[in-house]
Amino acid sequence: MPARAGRAALIDWFVDRIELSRGTAGGNVRPMEGLRGFAVFLVFLVHYSTLIGPRIAGHGDLPVLAEAMHTLGNRGVDLFFVLSGYLIYGSLMRRPQPFGQFMLRRVERIYPATRCSTTSPFRSSSCRSRDV
Repeated sequence: MPARAGRAALIDWFVDRIELSRGTAGGNVRPMEGLRGFAVFLVFLVHYSTLIGPRIAGHGDLPVLAEAMHTLGNRGVDLFFVLSGYLIYGSLMRRPQPFGQFMLRRVERIYPATRCSTTSPFRSSSCRSRDV
């Protein structure tokens, strides 16, 4: 029984932190959330095509396909930012809150991922052997 209560508390914490839903009456715009998820996939295509570009040079039509994926992925970046701005603005209009509280919540959500992505290259480079 205590483990179940612990899980419920953890789920409540996640729901509060990652804004899964804020009620059923206009809580989120599910189709737009789905479209934003598709935009994330398109952003993945940008990064993937950039990564494989040098490896597929000179392999027939593969570079053309990679360039098409990159172009399509760039549209995903634009779509993601437009939808995110719309959804965040809608969230602010539905639940007015002080600007400082809003910014604090954004920093709490974004800072851990930003810190991890900026420090990972430094950590991994310090673990490499130094062949000179």
